[in-house]
Amino acid sequence: MSIFLPIFPFYHPGRRKNLLFCTLFFSLFASYASTCFAQSCTSKPEILVLNQTFGNGSAGPLPAGQTSYLYVTDGCPNDGQYTVAKSVSGSCYTGSWHDVPEDHTPDDNNGNMLVVNTPYAGEFYLQSVPDLCTGTTYELSIWLLNLNVIMPAGTCGFETPNDPDLLVQIETPDKAILQTLRTNPIPRTTSPVWQRFSTRFTIPDAGLEKSSAVIRIINNNSGGCGNDFLIDDIQIKQCSECDPAQLFVPDVFSPNQDGINDFFEFFYSGIVAFDLKVYDRWGSVIFASTDPAQKWDGNYQNTPCSEGVYTWSMTYEVSSFSDQPKKLTRNGQVLLMR
Repeated sequence: MSIFLPIFPFYHPGRRKNLLFCTLFFSLFASYASTCFAQSCTSKPEILVLNQTFGNGSAGPLPAGQTSYLYVTDGCPNDGQYTVAKSVSGSCYTGSWHDVPEDHTPDDNNGNMLVVNTPYAGEFYLQSVPDLCTGTTYELSIWLLNLNVIMPAGTCGFETPNDPDLLVQIETPDKAILQTLRTNPIPRTTSPVWQRFSTRFTIPDAGLEKSSAVIRIINNNSGGCGNDFLIDDIQIKQCSECDPAQLFVPDVFSPNQDGINDFFEFFYSGIVAFDLKVYDRWGSVIFASTDPAQKWDGNYQNTPCSEGVYTWSMTYEVSSFSDQPKKLTRNGQVLLMR
């Protein structure tokens, strides 16, 4: 589910151009207000793993492969073109665009934003986000502004104007879709209005500690007259904890007293407490320990255990953002060879 937050702009020298009133005009925006808090990501400390503000000061084209559109320095890009700019002039296309004197990013100096003029439906933006923790929840948010002012019906031969309608896909590197975010048509306004859209996603746990994601933005509407917009502050915020523990458990050991791999032991960091149990094929506990320094030597009651596969279960605690440690469980099997 996505978030749509109406932003009411107020331009004034020395002040930011927009203020957020999620509950203002509640009767009109009741459905929006009800989702405003449902998707909030309130992890503390706040961790931003992606903060795409498009920089500040002198700007240039996006990195190669990030967009298929043509970069231009003209502040009024044409169909199929884009630019990165600090402001947009209201004189573009005979006054059919809003005058936007600054970007959205709060408290930056000469900050930039992405100015897009889409010519047709299709993908136009791609960004990879590396080093995300598996099994962890993140929030993606993006700020958008419809550049087109309200014009009479039939302008440019369109009874219904072409407004931005974007689909944001969050994917794994092999293109499996983790989550989608649909903006639906973003309406034109009498003055420029930044709007925030967001959704949550979780990186699947595929046996790796880290993975990556891809943000793919697709335009769903036609170009020509309209469908021109600004993008700023694409962010990914971490909403749940990464597992800080580094834990490796071998799957075979050989207690033959040759000095090589004689004990079943695990290697770890970041674990504050643990409880390990090893079971035989009938489910009886043959080794138990709460001391990481205590290793299983392959014996039970001072008698060597036979070769074979033994099941183990480990409950352990790791430090967390909160005051309470996070409790985790891992299960596996180990092959005893002599």
